Amino acid sequence: MSALEDHGGSTIAEVEEEDRLDAADEKKSVEIQSKTAEDKERRNGEIDGVSNVVAEEVDARGAEEKAWKQQEAPPKLGYFCEPNQNLKLDAFKMFFFHMLPFTPIPHLLVAAILYWSYTRHGVKAFTFFLTLIAVLAMAPIYYSPTYQRFVREPLYRLFARYVPKAQYGVPEKPFPKNKSYIFAAHPHGRMFFSNVIFTQLHEDWRKGILEQGSILMAIAGNFFYIPILNLIFSLAGGVLATRSSIVSTLRKGNHICILIGGIKEVLMGTEEHFDRIYLNKRKGFIKIALEEGAGVVPVYYFNENQLFRHNSKGVIRIFEHINKFYYRLGMPFFQGPYYLPLPYRKSLLIAIGEPLFAKEGESVDSFHERYVQALRDLFEKYRPYSPDPTIQLDIQ
Repeated sequence: MSALEDHGGSTIAEVEEEDRLDAADEKKSVEIQSKTAEDKERRNGEIDGVSNVVAEEVDARGAEEKAWKQQEAPPKLGYFCEPNQNLKLDAFKMFFFHMLPFTPIPHLLVAAILYWSYTRHGVKAFTFFLTLIAVLAMAPIYYSPTYQRFVREPLYRLFARYVPKAQYGVPEKPFPKNKSYIFAAHPHGRMFFSNVIFTQLHEDWRKGILEQGSILMAIAGNFFYIPILNLIFSLAGGVLATRSSIVSTLRKGNHICILIGGIKEVLMGTEEHFDRIYLNKRKGFIKIALEEGAGVVPVYYFNENQLFRHNSKGVIRIFEHINKFYYRLGMPFFQGPYYLPLPYRKSLLIAIGEPLFAKEGESVDSFHERYVQALRDLFEKYRPYSPDPTIQLDIQ
């Protein structure tokens, strides 16, 4: 009995010891969990505090930026004509006077007339036709301000009236006097629609900004090889897009507008959500300005690339091949509504920046870098007021 009591007593002691140890472990575990919870709560509090500080700083910067934007006066915008003034015959006039010459229709029409003449008059028809072409090809080309003013309202005001709104924005300060200027325009677009408005209706936007000199438009040499068309272009202020012609224009006290991207940019195609312009390797206009002491004025045509349908990559590659190996003609088969050679009626904004002049001893590359940055700044300044404030700029 004593042995059983001893054995039983020993077992009870061990159980009590185990219970005591379990209680101690449980107490310690509770303390650890409590401490862990306190540490976690403290860390969360610190994180929340940091987050609140960051959020407050972001809100402060946002409020400061908003206040700064509110203080900055919006650019002054003008109109080339009253908005939504499109007339019933404007679409027909636009096609007949401006789009038809850039389609295959005139060539087919001339061929048909020539064939009909040959069937009626034989070789005499060919002789007369070739003589007429030779005379027109040798006719002198020149610029006539009188002719430009005469055709401005019936022909070129049509461009501004055709779209819902054609606006312009100009700098607040006038350009320095007794200087010639190169207006570097972007983007080229499919058919330089905005460029026609800018150069032909220049008397609208230049009042109080640029008083002296005429603004002429540099045109690809291919157009000057076409009889009759070269006369029309030159009379309206078109000059050959060569170094000698541009320098001659500047030295006469006039100004020149150049679509910097040229055919190269046309063959890059157009996109819906961003404008792709070809500029990084275009430095010839900067070199001319540096050598002639002319100012360079960035000009941006918002929504120009949205006036015609966007071509597929396959079509673009075909015309790249044609331009590279056969003839430099760009992509002439532009299409608009119902696949017709007419532009869509979309509003336009022409933004005109401040002139830049070369600094003493400045290199062409340095001047070009300043110009690229000025163009970006001009784009960002006017983008909120453009027909598509979400449009992006891709300079290549």
